Amino acid sequence: MNDPCVILSVEKGSMADKAGIESGDVLLKIGKTPINDVIDLMFCASDPASSIQYIRNGVRNTAIIPSSERAHQLGVRIKDFKPRSCNNRCVFCFIHQLPSGLRSSLYFKDEDYRLSFLCGNYITATNLSEKDIRRIINRRLSPLYVSVHATNPSLRAKLLGNPGIPNILRLLRRFKRRAIRFHVQIVLMPQINDGEFLKETIADLEPLFPSLLSIAIVPVGLTDHRRKLPRLLAVTPEYALKFIALMKKEQNRLRSLYGENFLFLSDEFYLLAEKRPPSYSRYEEIPQLENGIGMVAEFYRGFSRASSRLPLKVNPSRKIALVTASLGKKALRRFVIRMNKIKGLDLYILTVPNKLLGAGVTVSGLMAGRDIVHAIKTHPNFDLYILPENCLNPDGVLLDDLTPSDIQKQTGRRIFVASGRASDLIPYVVGKKEVARIL
Repeated sequence: MNDPCVILSVEKGSMADKAGIESGDVLLKIGKTPINDVIDLMFCASDPASSIQYIRNGVRNTAIIPSSERAHQLGVRIKDFKPRSCNNRCVFCFIHQLPSGLRSSLYFKDEDYRLSFLCGNYITATNLSEKDIRRIINRRLSPLYVSVHATNPSLRAKLLGNPGIPNILRLLRRFKRRAIRFHVQIVLMPQINDGEFLKETIADLEPLFPSLLSIAIVPVGLTDHRRKLPRLLAVTPEYALKFIALMKKEQNRLRSLYGENFLFLSDEFYLLAEKRPPSYSRYEEIPQLENGIGMVAEFYRGFSRASSRLPLKVNPSRKIALVTASLGKKALRRFVIRMNKIKGLDLYILTVPNKLLGAGVTVSGLMAGRDIVHAIKTHPNFDLYILPENCLNPDGVLLDDLTPSDIQKQTGRRIFVASGRASDLIPYVVGKKEVARIL
């Protein structure tokens, strides 16, 4: 068994607990359904479960389940599956541009359709076997998140550094026929997959609507650590301004043809061009938010209403620094201007130059702890420093393994991590909510 489903814990009083299942057992089947990973566990959750097959100490066992029970009452937590790795060498791969010395997990390139379904990770779909495709269809693993970049077969093979890749359009058309929905990503590289190639890509993808839920175009990210890699051009402010205008025509065309627009540009394009990103007010959920689509709009949702209830002054006076990257400064500008109309409040945007990855990396999600420490020590006269939550991974660690607690210890200043929207941040800024100490 290559990746056994080891049971990590059993909920007390659950079906598994009553059946005598213990942590450390290896789950094999629930009823007639083989359990290979958490997806199989989810799939059989509503089915009757007449038995559970498992291995304990090398011995296969079967536990009989009462007919009144259902698999969703199983009550076990199984070991995470080992993600599949990527078989491409993309010319723009961000991992290939990382400096040495970071934690090992940052250098792992995952390419696993299960993570695409479960977590929204992007896949190129170049390592899918026929068995995988059938499982996606039979298990209804939808939506998926697919990195296309270009539909032209030779250009896509060149971009992915993999001459043997399958035809992506053929796969996506098959998914549409079987009602599997998907979001698509295009990493835009000036003079490579833009222009006529991009026009072709959009034209090839649009007939896949409505199974095609959205197309997100994001600018290529370039660090100072591109060694022995193809030369790529960055998206400049001038390029971004022209590109926005060009894509506006495409968005209007799609809206007139299909009744809605499903082509989106990441907020980076608008901020680079010194333009306010779209408000996405018609969207209850913004497509591909985690890909940088509508993050500024999401931050400002509810802000106008909250602004009408702001106090005229704060007492005692407060000096607060919002820690962010250069693009974050542009996004926060409107918030800071309004908040600084409050008497006694001095809200400041502390921009952190990215010395770890390079000046070309301008998003707050890729700030390093050491760079934040340096910025705070250079500007030490604030009562509180607020970090954006997106600069931390799920374990609360920054890119270089520092934590907010480490930053607080090294600077001797009060640190707070903000989550949510501007309206959620306001009570902490004006002092209506107490900021808990990190240390």
